[in-house]
Amino acid sequence: MNTLRRYQSTKGLAIGLLFVNIIAGLCQIFKLNEYYFCGVKLPDASFAIGFTSFSLIILTLLTFLGRPKTSDKEILSEVSQKFLLKSSFSIIFVFYIIAALIYFKDLNLFISAILSLILYIFVIINSKTIYILRKTDHQLLWHIRNNSNSEDTNDFHQSTFLWRYKIWYNKIDYVPMKDRCFTLFNILCIGFSVYALYEYEGSLISNLFIIMFFLIPCSFKGLEYILGLYTSLSGVCTGIERFTDKGSDYYVIYVTDYTHKREIKYRCSNIPYFSLYDKVTLIHGIFSKHVVKANGLKIRD
Repeated sequence: MNTLRRYQSTKGLAIGLLFVNIIAGLCQIFKLNEYYFCGVKLPDASFAIGFTSFSLIILTLLTFLGRPKTSDKEILSEVSQKFLLKSSFSIIFVFYIIAALIYFKDLNLFISAILSLILYIFVIINSKTIYILRKTDHQLLWHIRNNSNSEDTNDFHQSTFLWRYKIWYNKIDYVPMKDRCFTLFNILCIGFSVYALYEYEGSLISNLFIIMFFLIPCSFKGLEYILGLYTSLSGVCTGIERFTDKGSDYYVIYVTDYTHKREIKYRCSNIPYFSLYDKVTLIHGIFSKHVVKANGLKIRD
């Protein structure tokens, strides 16, 4: 994994853990007030505290081990100014900690609030590192400048996790049925999800997990397969990572469209016939973002 992608992934992990702890804190507050959501008793914050505490060790290692530095005073000054407002938002979490300790007087909520502050600090640190890496990667800046409508590289936003979840379509691209993707596994996932939701009275969290990670993604793939809902993204290859699983190699590819602030991350088993920073056009599902073709070649999962 290249350094930039490593810190983007680390930032994504920190944001995910922060989101979990904020939700856990809300659940704890509702529980203290004996509030029930749709008749379901909400769990307390302890379910997230243990997991987050362990994850902080990994997050610390990923953030600080081999962290790149720069001696360019202009870039350091620019970073300080750019992240001044975002850094000041940490005061909100300080008030959150004080409220948990003095007003709610609840230990789980207090620990969750402290973890939220620490995680927010990790988000800021990794964001600064990403910004420095992008400002000092002259090859990437050259490709961004030549593949976007803006001429000022200072205006470019970092490609983020949220870019991958934007819904867009330039036009409907025709994909033959044999090249579309809807497998037996997807059908089984939909069947399992519907059966589990109707036959078992699971907790709110377990039901949301089934809906978000099984039912919705597989249903989207089914709709795209039947109705031919495929569109395209044209951008720059900003990452190629190679992994080995059970003796077989697979690749994780990142393609970023800096003009429209879009990005797709996909996995494939066939060797990509393009290199880092090459222009790439992907054909993918409108909703699932599942890539079926890259530069006209069919993708093997």
